[in-house]
Amino acid sequence: MTAAVSLDVRAAVAELVARSAWALDTGDEAGFAACFTPDGSLERRHRDGASEVYRGGDALRTFARLTRGARTGEDAQTWATDLLVRTLPDGRVAATWSSLTVDSVSAGLSNTLLFDGRVDDVLVRDGSVWSIQERTITPLGADAPLIEIPDERAPAGPTPDRIEIEALFADYAWALDTADTERVVELFSSDAAIQDPFGRYEGQGPDGIRVFFEHLFGRPEFAGRMHWVSQIVADTAVATDHAVVDSYALVPAAHRGASNIHLLAFYRDDLVREDGCWRFRDRKVGPRWPSRQAEAEGITD
Repeated sequence: MTAAVSLDVRAAVAELVARSAWALDTGDEAGFAACFTPDGSLERRHRDGASEVYRGGDALRTFARLTRGARTGEDAQTWATDLLVRTLPDGRVAATWSSLTVDSVSAGLSNTLLFDGRVDDVLVRDGSVWSIQERTITPLGADAPLIEIPDERAPAGPTPDRIEIEALFADYAWALDTADTERVVELFSSDAAIQDPFGRYEGQGPDGIRVFFEHLFGRPEFAGRMHWVSQIVADTAVATDHAVVDSYALVPAAHRGASNIHLLAFYRDDLVREDGCWRFRDRKVGPRWPSRQAEAEGITD
């Protein structure tokens, strides 16, 4: 049974997590390294499955410098939230928290989310001093399956079906952004399935689809989003009652006059013609490009 964590320990862990964030954001390389033990390590994982490890003071200072240098905006803040603290069987303390890195441009009028993920820390105490012994940073969506885009696609000829499919995407965007649950449900087939980009929520069939979107519309940060869909590419099955369609997805969000990019991704849709209308049967959202394509284009997290 895990022993209870005292309030003093929780406060010390929260303080250490905050100090590490401040040091990273202000470019204090030495201060960031000082948050770790002399042999402390940091593993930064990527969505393509690769990772890199920084061990010891010099390497940790390098990580801080590279991280700071990769931020091109005016101000960057690392937000730590949802902090969970527990004791390990060997007496060390484990902390898990959610990390958001937000940067500002245009004199603060627009903010960009640079990173969202999970941080797992293992901490040790030497007397009254707490230090991070191990830190693992995992981006949100790293465990979600990537959508594979085929290397070659047979070109789809111009057919009236493409216009209907484009209209389906437009209807979806309007229904989604106006939180019209019933209209959204109508755009899915009777055997449809949907999953969010990071595998947290899914819906099956009309009832599951309705619950999925009711949950989405109920989130306080949903208002203000606008879904943009472009670069629609359909396979040759578009002339039948089935089509596989790839498209770009861009979701800006406006809050109190500031515009942010909420999501930059792509859709992979399995469409069927049901009752004379094109409908979504299986809608997947890829949080990032497949790793092999990202490597070819030099895209990194």
